[in-house]
Amino acid sequence: MVDRPATEKLIENAYTGTVPQAYQFLQAVEMNRQQPLNDHCIVYLAKYIVQAWEPAQDASLLDELVSLMHSLPVRVPAYCPGLTLLLAIYYVDRLKQIYTNIKGAPGCSHRLITVAYTVAAKYLRANLQLIMNDRMPSTPPADNGPPPLNAPKKEMGSAKQQPIMMARMELELLHFLNYNLTVDEPQKLIWWAKAYPDNDDSDGERHRYTSADEGDDELDDHDDQL
Repeated sequence: MVDRPATEKLIENAYTGTVPQAYQFLQAVEMNRQQPLNDHCIVYLAKYIVQAWEPAQDASLLDELVSLMHSLPVRVPAYCPGLTLLLAIYYVDRLKQIYTNIKGAPGCSHRLITVAYTVAAKYLRANLQLIMNDRMPSTPPADNGPPPLNAPKKEMGSAKQQPIMMARMELELLHFLNYNLTVDEPQKLIWWAKAYPDNDDSDGERHRYTSADEGDDELDDHDDQL
C-alpha cells in the first residue's frame, strides 16, 4: 500500500524552495523582463515535445500544442510565464533523459506540458516567495476547470474528471522526477530563449537544447559563433 503521509511529505519537500534557488530564479525573472517567448521558439519547443513523446506525429498535433503553449498563462497563472514554460520543458526533457525509449499515448504531449507547467509555476512561486514575498502579486490558484474555448480539442474533457486527472498526473510527474525540481542555473534557459531568433531560421544546430546539455559545451559553442 502507498504510505500517504510519506508521499505527502515528499510532495511538500519537492515544492519547498531554497534561498539559493530563489535568487537564481529571481535573476532569471529579471533577465526575462516578463517578455513572452517568441513564436518560433515556441514552435521549436513544441516540435521537440511531439517528437520525444508522441507515438505518431502530424501537423495538426503540432498546431494544437503550439496553441496550448500560448494559452497556458491564461489557464495556469504564473509569476513569469516565459520562465515557467521553459522550466516546464526542462522538466519534461529531464523526464525523457530518464526514460529515453518511452513514448506516450496519442495526445499525451498536451497533458504532459500542462501538468509540467503547473508544477513549474508552483515551484517558481514557492521559491520567489522566500525572498520577495512583499513584492509578489497575489496570484489566484490554477483553474483546473474546463479549458478555454480555444484550447486544443484533446484537452477538452469533463469538468469533474479534469481536476482529478491533473492531480494524478502531477503526482506521477513528481514521482518520476524523484521529487526533485531543482534547476541549476535557470538563467541559462532565459539566455537560450533570448538567443533564439525570431525568424524562419529555426532549424540550426546551434539552437538545439536538451537537459543533457546543461553543461557549458552548448553555450561555449554558441559563444564561439557570436
